Amino acid sequence: SGGRRSVPPRWVTCSQSLQWASKDSVQASRAACRSMQPSQRRPRLLASPARAQQLLAWQGCSVLLTATGFTSQRLAERGIAAPTAQSLAVYLVLMLHAITARRDNRVAGLPPVARPWWQWLLLGFADVEGNYLIVRAYQYTDITSVTLLDAFAVPGVMALSALTLGARYGRKQICGVALCVSGLATLVMSDALLRPMHSWHPQPWRGDVLCLLGASLYACSNVAEEAFLRSSSVSNYLPRLPAPGALL
Repeated sequence: SGGRRSVPPRWVTCSQSLQWASKDSVQASRAACRSMQPSQRRPRLLASPARAQQLLAWQGCSVLLTATGFTSQRLAERGIAAPTAQSLAVYLVLMLHAITARRDNRVAGLPPVARPWWQWLLLGFADVEGNYLIVRAYQYTDITSVTLLDAFAVPGVMALSALTLGARYGRKQICGVALCVSGLATLVMSDALLRPMHSWHPQPWRGDVLCLLGASLYACSNVAEEAFLRSSSVSNYLPRLPAPGALL
């Protein structure tokens, strides 16, 4: 068939296999498509109820994050600056996981997390200071800039995971990140040069800098969390993070 593939590989669609086949092997390609198992075809976004539940859970987290940002903006407009108190409430709620985690770990037979105390302290420091800087940024800029610049954690995670965890990314992903970073740089320049003239925030660029620093700490925290979870479970991890966070 001219060197073309006559059997569709893993994760291909039936239309792609027909394009690879020559005219005299169309019927064979169609038969191969019909014989493909569901696990060999391209996965759909909502292929299973579990995946749909995960998607809904992430959307719920997005709604909660939006509500948190709106509340922080309203507090800043009223002249209330309490980033430490807001973060403390979050860690106190997370400590409730310790109530059920010990029982779940005992039932599942999971061993305790063998990590030095100073690693948990550094992880708590990055998470706490990241939260503090993000909430503090609302005192200088608005929720739009904070929400957009908070996404700087994504390219930060990609860079750190490539350096420390051995992650690899394709050209399209790198080009997409470069495009997003250029947009964030344009936003910072706009806040520094244009917005001070027609904004009630006196120095919005300060809020942008605080948000970028907080997003960088978020990136460090997220990569460290992934490294921790590679050798542990969520039920072992969640009860141990709030304690150093609340202490700091």
